[in-house]
Amino acid sequence: MFFLVQAQPYEGLKNITEIVHNVTVILALIVGAIWTLYTFSSLRARQKAKFDLFQQAVLDITIDCKQQHVDADDEDYIVAQIKIVNKGNRNTFLNFEKKPSLEIYKVRFDKDGISYLEKLIEQKNVVYKSVVLRSGATCEIPVIVKIPSKGFYTLSFRVHLNEIEFGEHLNSGGPNLADIYWRGSASIFIV
Repeated sequence: MFFLVQAQPYEGLKNITEIVHNVTVILALIVGAIWTLYTFSSLRARQKAKFDLFQQAVLDITIDCKQQHVDADDEDYIVAQIKIVNKGNRNTFLNFEKKPSLEIYKVRFDKDGISYLEKLIEQKNVVYKSVVLRSGATCEIPVIVKIPSKGFYTLSFRVHLNEIEFGEHLNSGGPNLADIYWRGSASIFIV
């Protein structure tokens, strides 16, 4: 004897809803993946475009200095190599004639032992009057200065911002002062 089991009327509906459910989950995963890729690539492209559009010169000024004693005249000198590197993404014009580029201070101490600086020397750049420092480029300036006595000294080299860089300075919220410059400094003890 054969018994025929007749399917319940809701069994077909159940199969159809399972298929619709599975297709919906797959579509949701695909749409989510596409949206994630779009959002990631769009934001990343936007950030890159913003970075590429913002251009600025960033100068790193370092001073390597040492003492040199000359026996012939029994004098002490500071021999320095000033290195300016443009780490920014824009070329910049450096004008060394605006004010003296190099200042040398003698470090003095008051009766309580607190230090202060006494300016001894202001010297213009004798190597360059001006230079265009390209993005990624380096400019080196040798300096030799005779000093009056032994002790601690501080060297300060500065270059005033040009008009374009000064505009960037103001746009970023910097103060509107006439004496804004890039600066590097070093100290040395002369024995």
